[in-house]
Amino acid sequence: MDTKISDLVAELIRAFYDYLYEKEYQKEYHLTELEKNIAVIRIRTKQIAAQTENMKAYFDSHQQERLRLYQSAEKVLDKALADGDSEYAELACKMITIIRQKNPFAF
Repeated sequence: MDTKISDLVAELIRAFYDYLYEKEYQKEYHLTELEKNIAVIRIRTKQIAAQTENMKAYFDSHQQERLRLYQSAEKVLDKALADGDSEYAELACKMITIIRQKNPFAF
């Protein structure tokens, strides 16, 4: 085994640089993976915000529809009481009961 010290030193230096290159590559890959994960989280956050806005708009329109139906039933009840019509009064009371009992979060 005829090994020169210069060959040994050159091999050690080469191995050291290979090691450094591998570490740097892993660091860059990890950073890239981290950036990818951050981007995915930002996208998901924006999707959730958009869905939240859509659900708020739907809920608001749903509440307005409930209010409109309730006010209509109240008008029918007021008219039925003024006219003395018990059938319409009973129908209006049932409608008010249904509107009030329905879960506002049910779709």
